[in-house]
Amino acid sequence: MKKINNIYFIIFTLAFLLSGCVFSTDENPVIPTDGYKVSNPLPAINATGLNIILTLEWQSVEGNKFDVYLDTIEQPVKKIASDLTEKKLDVAGLQYGTTYYWRIVSKTPGNEEISGPVWNFTTKPGSGGVVGPGYVLVDYEISTEQPNYVNLLFQVLDLAGKGVTNLTTSDFEVFENGDPISPFESQLVISKRDQTENYLQRTVLMLDNSTSLDQNDLNEIKNAAINFVQNLTTKHEVAVYKFSQDPVLIVDFTDNKDLLIAAINSLTPGFPTTNLYGAIVEGASRWADSFSLDGILKGSMIVFTDGRDTQGSSSLDEARTATQNKNVYTVGLGVDVDPDILEILGTAGFVSIADASELSQVFININNDIILTSDSFYWLRYSSPKRGNSNHRLVLQITGNPVNSIIENEFNSGSFYSASPGLYINPSKDRPEGIIFASIVKGTEITLKAFLVGYTTLPQYIWEEVDDQNNIITITSVEGTNNSEVKVKAANTAGTAVLRVRDDANGITSTNLTINVN
Repeated sequence: MKKINNIYFIIFTLAFLLSGCVFSTDENPVIPTDGYKVSNPLPAINATGLNIILTLEWQSVEGNKFDVYLDTIEQPVKKIASDLTEKKLDVAGLQYGTTYYWRIVSKTPGNEEISGPVWNFTTKPGSGGVVGPGYVLVDYEISTEQPNYVNLLFQVLDLAGKGVTNLTTSDFEVFENGDPISPFESQLVISKRDQTENYLQRTVLMLDNSTSLDQNDLNEIKNAAINFVQNLTTKHEVAVYKFSQDPVLIVDFTDNKDLLIAAINSLTPGFPTTNLYGAIVEGASRWADSFSLDGILKGSMIVFTDGRDTQGSSSLDEARTATQNKNVYTVGLGVDVDPDILEILGTAGFVSIADASELSQVFININNDIILTSDSFYWLRYSSPKRGNSNHRLVLQITGNPVNSIIENEFNSGSFYSASPGLYINPSKDRPEGIIFASIVKGTEITLKAFLVGYTTLPQYIWEEVDDQNNIITITSVEGTNNSEVKVKAANTAGTAVLRVRDDANGITSTNLTINVN
């Protein structure tokens, strides 16, 4: 009897355990879709001044089948490609001076459609140079600063991709978590980034010297290039190349006009072959644009040629890839050039000329365009009322802008604290009014930073020694900080020195800082 009971117990236990198991017969299990999402579009979001023939590109970790929608309305409904297996699509037949909206639909193996975000770009103006009204905002960097400041670096372009330079604080609207920011309560200021210290423009002059050019044409090229150099503004460096068989560097990036003019005057006829694509690939590799509140490096290339690529050592696709998201101006002389190709490669513009004597004016126009670009960067700065370790949404837009172009970004207020108006050295949450004593070991250095609170005029900092009779400290400005930050180095002699910082723009001076060297 006991044996039978044991058998029943075993059967009961197995039945109980099996009752908790689920044997799925679902032939269509749920597949995670995150890997099928799309990102990193090219052209970049809000890109302007683009060719009417271009390539749309995107990335997806697992996706390998896509539909492409492209339209002139903000929610594109026109499908221009289905079931693509590549993550790119060549598009032709676009209209000049038009804003396009596009999105990618990624498909899973089960044919589930994952719709991506809507991206946009604007093509360059037509031969008349006319585009509709509107502005495009380009977001580069957001940062926070003691005690409670939010900083944003951005650029404003028109629909032709040209820099917009004449906007002021009153032209913008700023929102924090959906609420408008009062310019007066927040000391909100939108100003131009300082071009003298924090901006560097680099331009590659790529000049065709193949034997198809006669001596008169070569002289005109030299005159135009020299005129371009003579009109350079500050913080503009140029590298000069010649190309026929290969691109050859004559002089590397410099703002020394004498060196540049000597390099241009050394230009002589090359070989009876034109390596146009290879020259463009080489020139575009010479710089990488970078944008931050600490400094901006913006590059461009001017390519002059009188013919097509006859060498074939590099391809058009290689040249197009090299110039993606870079400013390239192409200038074609005569009837032997291929205007369609130069139009594609001239991401910032293409000009066709019939005579080399026209080149000087073309180069002047390009230089003016580069100056506009350099002066179209803006700096938003305001005092936020937010406190505590939370993220907040910042929105910036231009009042009355007919184009739906806004900047949305986030910042965290965890380090924010309140401080009275004034000029302070190395303030912190614990010492909102800064430090008044500091110690340095002999032969070492410390960093000091000035913080202006409660003033809207851009500061002009001057650091000065109030008392250093024994010359025991040396003050050196930190490059790229507009003198807001300095290094103070101690000599190998013990003693005491006193320094301070003043702001001549706002007429305010910090409390004296006593430094002990030991």
